[in-house]
Amino acid sequence: MEDPWHEIREALRCARPRPDGERRSGIAVDRVLPGRYLSPPPGSGYLVERRLSIHHYHGGRHLSDALGQAVGCLGVLAGAPGLEGNLLEELVFLDTETTGLDVGPGTLVILVGTGRFEAGGFVVRQFFLAEPAGERPLLEELARHLDGCAGLVTFNGRHFDLPQLESRFVLNRLPPAPSSLPNLDLLPVARRVWGLRLASRSLASLEDNVLGYMREGDVPGYLVPSLYREYLRTGDATTVAPVFEHNLRDILSMVMLVSRLVDWCARAASGDLPPEAHPADVAGLGRACEYAGLAAAGTACYEAALARGLDGAPRQLASERLARLYRRLGMRAEALAVWSGLVASGQACSPDPYIELAKHYEHVARDPVRACALVEEAIVRFGAGLSPAREAALRHRLARLRRRLDIRTGPSA
Repeated sequence: MEDPWHEIREALRCARPRPDGERRSGIAVDRVLPGRYLSPPPGSGYLVERRLSIHHYHGGRHLSDALGQAVGCLGVLAGAPGLEGNLLEELVFLDTETTGLDVGPGTLVILVGTGRFEAGGFVVRQFFLAEPAGERPLLEELARHLDGCAGLVTFNGRHFDLPQLESRFVLNRLPPAPSSLPNLDLLPVARRVWGLRLASRSLASLEDNVLGYMREGDVPGYLVPSLYREYLRTGDATTVAPVFEHNLRDILSMVMLVSRLVDWCARAASGDLPPEAHPADVAGLGRACEYAGLAAAGTACYEAALARGLDGAPRQLASERLARLYRRLGMRAEALAVWSGLVASGQACSPDPYIELAKHYEHVARDPVRACALVEEAIVRFGAGLSPAREAALRHRLARLRRRLDIRTGPSA
């Protein structure tokens, strides 16, 4: 099996210090990782480029699995509808490593990794800030590399990677090229799809729990700033070599994650998701589709999740959301059946099923007595957890129903 880390390990094993008298006597980056300087050193950026076979295996899939996949409705779910018609191989996967989490002049983007399908392979380019003085040529090279690409795939890029890069471009008086491109950010979708099952939706958590991939010997992201500071102090690039590996793994995991999401989204409308998909994840995909306004796809996912044995609080939540979508699609009988089941079993997680049934009995079945009883039951069951506005609305409804029944308004049950 192809090992993309082999170059790094071999370079570290064979690296030798520069001759005495050269800068800080450390091991320069060109003696650790094969690549090229973007301008004459010192004061330069450095570009590392490696090509992977499309048959490279990572996170339960081959890179070739992403070929021919259209972004489709995932673009809508991720808030990037302009990319719906694009294929994944037309996009650039981007991930950054920085000296901090704040967007501002004190935070440097020390490594920008990009990955894209090219000429029968997958090419990863890593733009490294070998010296802070080399930031401008690095950014200019990155802008040329991204020129003409259809869009970017990131993980939290909307709120982190792209604002960080935009800040550096502006400070160097350059047009902020990356932030002008359409961005397919995977994190918001991941939070909705896997939020019912996973407490953490970090990329590392998704690798472990979704892709079945465990990182071994990886440098934690929080150590990157201190490793870079040590590199600047000593000039020893072996200090930051693991950061390149960390960045490469992030990019490959994004490819595998977006490939899986595209596949799931394509199946969502029919509810025909892979049998290994966890029921909570299927319900989460339904939630993502619902938020994106894809009611039919959301309905199919909720139905599939319930049929697969979704249980506990996620089942109650999915049932309520399914009934809401039934109503939106004009499927009143199906919605009433779900609401009635939740009320009868005492499994409703909000007053909504009681209120919807009360509306039905008041306006359709013409049974205000039953409607009044349902509102009273909702107040008794959920009163302590209701917001003041929600409780006031329920009591107003109850008072109106009682007046209709000529019952004197009094304290609720």
